Amino acid sequence: MDATGSSAPPSALRLLSLGMQLSILGMTLLTLYAVDGGGIRGISALVILEEVMHRVQRAEGLSSVPLPADYFDLICGTSTGGLIAILLGRLRLSVPEAIDKYRILAAQVFSEKKTWGKDGTFKASNLEKAIKEVVQEKLGPGHADERMFTTEGCKTFVCAVPAKHITTEPRLFRTWKADKCPGPDCTIWEAGRATSAAPTFFKRIYIGKPHLQEEFIDAAMGCNNPVKSLIKEAQREFGLVRKVSCVLSIGTGMPKVSGFEAPGLIQRALPLDLINVLARMAADSDAVALEMKARYQNCPGLYHRLNVERGLEGVALEEWKKLGEVKTHTMTYLGQDDISTDVDVIVKALVGKSSKTFSLGRLDGAVPGYNDVRPEDKSDRKFETRFIVPIGQNENFVGRNDILQQLNKRLFKQEFGQTRVILWGMMGIGKTQIALELAYRRAKIQSVFWTDASTMESFAQSFMKIGDAAGILNPDTKDQELDIVTAWLDSENSGSWLLIVDNFQNLEGAQERDAHAVPRGLLNSLPVMRGAILFTTHERNIAHTITKDSHSKLHVPVMGVDEAIS
Repeated sequence: MDATGSSAPPSALRLLSLGMQLSILGMTLLTLYAVDGGGIRGISALVILEEVMHRVQRAEGLSSVPLPADYFDLICGTSTGGLIAILLGRLRLSVPEAIDKYRILAAQVFSEKKTWGKDGTFKASNLEKAIKEVVQEKLGPGHADERMFTTEGCKTFVCAVPAKHITTEPRLFRTWKADKCPGPDCTIWEAGRATSAAPTFFKRIYIGKPHLQEEFIDAAMGCNNPVKSLIKEAQREFGLVRKVSCVLSIGTGMPKVSGFEAPGLIQRALPLDLINVLARMAADSDAVALEMKARYQNCPGLYHRLNVERGLEGVALEEWKKLGEVKTHTMTYLGQDDISTDVDVIVKALVGKSSKTFSLGRLDGAVPGYNDVRPEDKSDRKFETRFIVPIGQNENFVGRNDILQQLNKRLFKQEFGQTRVILWGMMGIGKTQIALELAYRRAKIQSVFWTDASTMESFAQSFMKIGDAAGILNPDTKDQELDIVTAWLDSENSGSWLLIVDNFQNLEGAQERDAHAVPRGLLNSLPVMRGAILFTTHERNIAHTITKDSHSKLHVPVMGVDEAIS
């Protein structure tokens, strides 16, 4: 029982038992949650999460609303999104509790403006007082200065930046002591103040021992959507081979640009261009969301972005009296069929029923020892090309020039991202020979890797040959070979490559585990962010499993007489 007098929900014991079983089996799947900044519009993010947790309750058959901290392994936020992260993660509130605290906090903080010309529009002391009250209500009297660090519960962090270096990477205020750069050892209220110290709204906060204090403001200028920091931190904390089933990013709608007011004349050390950055805050959040959507387009069910698209434009960051209006627009958004379907997919991941999982190393192509190239070196770096094709070139190959031209055009049409083409046709029509000819023609331009996809075992063996040639496998990586090779291919360290997946068949569910104990289908074992992949298959009906883009499907017809003798 906590200081509020409420007892832990039955789900806590159920989760503990389930978690212990999964930990013993080494199968725990990670779920990650990030929430944007957005002033009082943060209530929208909470209303969305409330619907998610309501469906979790129904799916699990629970008598009470479950806690997000029991279903997410890592929670983070920026600005008022950081306050939400603290409420849900560090203080372990239910979503209804967090909504109630957020409602009260918004009224306390934004109802009274300061006189003109002072540092910030609203009193930071009111924000500090409100956070302390929430902490004491949850943890009990005398705990207003409770530290952010804790050894229990869901890992949580909030983002802020040093006021003197606002263009740097965000400084993370964590609930745990990380192995590297653990961050400030501060109180919960100090972390809350730092992450929500938006210039022109609240004055900056000084954190640290006397004479060693640092000035912090919120990180909304460059990290209002903190999902990238979420993924990086998950990789550092959990390791690259841990599997993740869900990355949930919840936004706070599009803000009213006119709500960003210029500072008073004596507001100190606030550069003019900072105001322009504030005005771009929402656009930056949306840009990050679009980037992540493109990055994980070949990772079905992994990344989810929920953000009210219309209706919140007229709600400025501080307009606390419009909380009801924000809720109305959010409920309308949740009523859309496509959004409801997306929420169902999220819920499946949270209750452990997701059929798709991905290693953390695949989320940005990171591989130990292969992701240390400095950005300024990448353009000049020379990559070793590798040719791993177990079949010799057919010296008698003729014709098919139109198909080879189409393959070149479709596979190598873009500089960034990944392209996929499916070469399909009846058995014996010559698909493998076309792929082989393309492989030898590309050998001098880029690395070429050949895989036999007729079975999961043959595919895994092909991948191990790639790993051996790249020098990234060792005895310590046993049973992780597929993940490591996939992550290396997704990283820039593998250079430019063509991967041929010959004789692709729909093996999803056909064999749960191959000789190397890989508990997923062949398609889930492929890289998703870089390179060019050519599939050959005689099963036309499974082409849509690989891609829904009709331009990426190429039929191989019977060779004409004229072409055969040319």
